[in-house]
Amino acid sequence: MSVCGSITWVNHLGQAVAWMTAQGVRFAPGGIRKGAAGHDICFIHPKPNDDFPLCGEGVLIERVQAPPRGGAGAGLIIDHPFSRRREQPVKVP
Repeated sequence: MSVCGSITWVNHLGQAVAWMTAQGVRFAPGGIRKGAAGHDICFIHPKPNDDFPLCGEGVLIERVQAPPRGGAGAGLIIDHPFSRRREQPVKVP
């Protein structure tokens, strides 16, 4: 069994989720919630459906609200042991 995931920091998680949902991205049930480290998180579903054709293409992708600059955790870097993707930041209009 192979396990793969991806974690990405997002500056404005609520806005990003709203925009991505409008574009057809499927999110896992549960919406935005507090993660184990106390940051807001959500997950892009690994599989599409009829209503939301865009997905993680077999990868569960975690989106994490980035801490404010200079705030607690601002210097934290996540290197997930199962992560194979290194995504570039995307500006959300």
